[in-house]
Amino acid sequence: MTIPIIDADCRIIAWTDVPPVVERNRLRHPAAERLLGGPIFCTEIGLSDPREAALAGAPRGWRKIWRCLALCGDERAASLARVRRFVARETGRKKSAAGPRGRRRAPSA
Repeated sequence: MTIPIIDADCRIIAWTDVPPVVERNRLRHPAAERLLGGPIFCTEIGLSDPREAALAGAPRGWRKIWRCLALCGDERAASLARVRRFVARETGRKKSAAGPRGRRRAPSA
């Protein structure tokens, strides 16, 4: 089984047979770091191409989307800063579809 290495657009740019290691609370893989130009992270991807799925460990004849982990740069990782930017963008863009909430009536005595 090999591990895909993906770019910022979630395209597979390389495969590796060498698993990453954790050093001082950081995921390390020298080849992936060189390819991606910096620190690496791990993210889940879905592979629909049967050949790619087989490379990533799918059983023979697998016809569905194969979910696996891939190595990626920080632009694909769900870092806390990225999550905050996403939430801020979505909060600013969306207003409640239900409209303002009404006031509850006080129970009658």
